[in-house]
Amino acid sequence: MLTESLRVAHEAGALRSQDLKRVTVDTTVQPKAVTFPTDAKLLHTAIKGLNRLASKHGVKLRQSYLRIAKTAAMMAGRYAHAKQFKRHQRQLRILRSRLGRIIRDICRKIEGQAVNRRIVSNVSPRRHSAPARSMPMTDASRTGVSVSEQENPH
Repeated sequence: MLTESLRVAHEAGALRSQDLKRVTVDTTVQPKAVTFPTDAKLLHTAIKGLNRLASKHGVKLRQSYLRIAKTAAMMAGRYAHAKQFKRHQRQLRILRSRLGRIIRDICRKIEGQAVNRRIVSNVSPRRHSAPARSMPMTDASRTGVSVSEQENPH
């Protein structure tokens, strides 16, 4: 559009070739409607996306949780803004649990279909837990030094 405007001005005689030797461009940043990807928004988007994929592929879910997720995401934003973080965390927990329910429901419905099962396993949340310890932690296990290195420091 800028090029076309300059061409028309040049043809009309309002702009000389000498004026185009040095061009000053205003690079003012324009506002964009981009929002931060908060946990609530990402969880809500995941719930909507899985519902859309399930309906596209003909997987009948027990419950979609779309209205609950929309309300929880909206309230999470409000609570975070009001610095009511316990209530905010409760809404995030609701969103996480509903997303988990949808993932498990889809897994149950497509059980035996290897291709689809692999796709859902990439989406499902992974639970990381620390390995169970049979003995209480010693100073050696905290520092990462083995017992044999402690006895023989040479």
